[in-house]
Amino acid sequence: FMTAKVALPLFNQNNGNIEKVAHIWTDYLMQFGLRSKTGIDLPFEEDGQYELHPSNKFENGISALLNASWGGNEVHTPLQLAQYAATLASKGDKYKPQIVGATIGQDGKETKKFKPILESSNRYPMEFWRVVQGGMSQNIEEIKNLPFHVAGKTGSTGSPNEQERMINHSLFIAYAPTEDPQIAISVVIPGSNSEKNIAALVTAEVLEFWHTLQKENKNKEEGSLK
Repeated sequence: FMTAKVALPLFNQNNGNIEKVAHIWTDYLMQFGLRSKTGIDLPFEEDGQYELHPSNKFENGISALLNASWGGNEVHTPLQLAQYAATLASKGDKYKPQIVGATIGQDGKETKKFKPILESSNRYPMEFWRVVQGGMSQNIEEIKNLPFHVAGKTGSTGSPNEQERMINHSLFIAYAPTEDPQIAISVVIPGSNSEKNIAALVTAEVLEFWHTLQKENKNKEEGSLK
């Protein structure tokens, strides 16, 4: 689908100018947190690796574009994928990841609060977002028993080992609740050979724990012992 509906039309509309296409492609991905470091407030953040990039020399531009259209020959970090999921959840608002939400003094009072940093807002028709959310809200076995709706997408990726044999990895991104997103997540499990999507199972565990914490915090605020 991505090859037929995105890659080939983009190539043809730009008269086969692969460098121009690479710039356009890169701009689209960066709008959603891919193709660039997230800028998280931690040191030593790594970037991904990208074949279809304006700085690269293309021996066969169309093949690089076709591979990129379905995610081939690109390496994104789990943090980039989480920011991507969060941007989908907010319908185009890309926020900078932050570890610290606030600092608390010895007296238990908040001394400083760190506000969310909006990096960009990417506006597309609502019908586009409905299609995306619909595609991420299909019946996924590993997360269907959670007490709230989850928008998620399974995936698979791989990398060669020292013997040049391809090792498969389990991949899952999600945000929840679907109707009012509060959390976005990406999980990558290296070397997973299970028939089930292990990354989706881990995601379900994380979301269930998050949901429990949310209820506990709400009960504390309301003074409930339930």
